[in-house]
Amino acid sequence: MGFFPGLQREWNRFLISWTFYTRIPVPFSIQFSPEDLQRSRAYFPLVGLILSCLCATMFGVAAVLLPVAIAVLLSMAFSIWLTGAFHEDGLADSMDALGGGWSREQILAIMKDSRIGTFGTVALILVLGLKFTAGFSLASESVYAYAGTLVFAHTASRYLASWVVEAAPYARDQGSKVKPMASTPLPSKYRLLALTTLCASCLPLIDAPLVILGFLPAALFSLYWVRFLEKWIGGYTGDALGALQQYTELIIYLFAVALTMPENSLDAMLSTKLETMPGNLFESARSLLQTAPGTLLEIAKSLLQ
Repeated sequence: MGFFPGLQREWNRFLISWTFYTRIPVPFSIQFSPEDLQRSRAYFPLVGLILSCLCATMFGVAAVLLPVAIAVLLSMAFSIWLTGAFHEDGLADSMDALGGGWSREQILAIMKDSRIGTFGTVALILVLGLKFTAGFSLASESVYAYAGTLVFAHTASRYLASWVVEAAPYARDQGSKVKPMASTPLPSKYRLLALTTLCASCLPLIDAPLVILGFLPAALFSLYWVRFLEKWIGGYTGDALGALQQYTELIIYLFAVALTMPENSLDAMLSTKLETMPGNLFESARSLLQTAPGTLLEIAKSLLQ
């Protein structure tokens, strides 16, 4: 890649993000610098998109050979293995800290404790149990709907986590691996890269586009989470980002399940509202998603200049 310094630079930043958020080794040397660490977080949604495609493939293969319930559980286990339970660990630490601490100092100290307590255990059981139940409900209706929702939920939840890094202050003064990645805002072209990755993750839902609206309650929860963290500890931490990823992924699954309920009129209501939008905004959104790959190429060109 010596003839393409721009490509080599961005490839290096992607690898930093990949090794930070997954446990999959890469057979390449990686160069670390403050600027590369900061801009590598723009690739967090892309890492989520790749991981989600791997998990959806695992589900698809397992669903051919095994009952759907086992296939959903295997896809969840595969996701945890790929990331080393990185986000689940953040969820447990955050719930232990927020449940057991009564001051900023106590909360931050408990978050750094590697041991798991009652609040963390309960949170993991509930979140993983709800994700399995929601996934099984979706997959029982349509394996394609579950696979598409899985891809979108994984990517969107990581996009929202990266947005929190831009929108909120960091709570700790020192002693964290996350702080070097969050010291400065991302340039606009990197924000556009993350947004286009999010749009690309919607493509598997082209036949079930209303699921994409699950991003709205997930985004609202992210706003609440930021305000809650600022109130108690003055900002976010790496563990709090992991918890946010788990919660927003779950919210999107639950929204998708709500759309599939036969006695629920949410699907029909949303369809009616979208059909009456001026200029058929819904079709415009569909068209935008179809052009997302082309937008990715344009962004790649600008990054390499």
